Formats: sequence, structure tokens, C-alpha cells
Amino acid sequence: MQDGPDAQIPLRPRAELRDPGMIAPGSEEDATLKEIKVRIPVNFHLKLHAFKVLKGKPISDTIVEALDAYFKAAEQRKRDNDLAREAAALPAAEGALALEGGLEPPRKPHEPLR
Repeated sequence: MQDGPDAQIPLRPRAELRDPGMIAPGSEEDATLKEIKVRIPVNFHLKLHAFKVLKGKPISDTIVEALDAYFKAAEQRKRDNDLAREAAALPAAEGALALEGGLEPPRKPHEPLR
């Protein structure tokens, strides 16, 4: 192999170029753990360490549980927002049908029946 600006890099098969951080859905690698390094505020680290001492649970297990809870709550918020958007669209759709003569326009709760 040559050194310098004219050096050529040998080509490798595409399979070897796969980014090890990318995991195909449904692959066996889904179940493996990936180690990451993060910077957190000192007060978070102290709280995690105290939790480790009091509960006897490794910090990594505590973080995994916290992330699981966070992502579960985030998914629920997304579902709730989707339902709220659908519910908000229903009165508008009923109003549009009323304009076309398909339904009576939605009435306000204090409005008497016709």
C-alpha cells in the first residue's frame, strides 16, 4: 500500500461497510445492549448514585428503566394528541356536511332543539 496523497484505499465489500450502530428491525442484534457515553449534570449523577446505594440497583439499570418509562409516556402522548386532533376535526366535518344539506349544523349545548 502506498503512503502519501496518491495512496489508494482498497475497496471492501459492501457488507463490511455497514455501520455497526445501525440495527435492522427484527434482527438478532435488537436484543443486544449498546454502550454509550453521556454527560449529565453532577446533581443527576449524585441522585443516581444515591439511588444505587439505597436500592442496590446498578445505575445503568435505573437509566434503562427511566428511558423505558419516558418513551412509553412519549408514545402515549402522541396517541393522545392524535386522538385529540381527530376529535377536533369531527365537528368541522359535521359542519361541512350541514352546509351540503346532509346534517343539521352542530348546536351549542345551551341552544334549544328545533
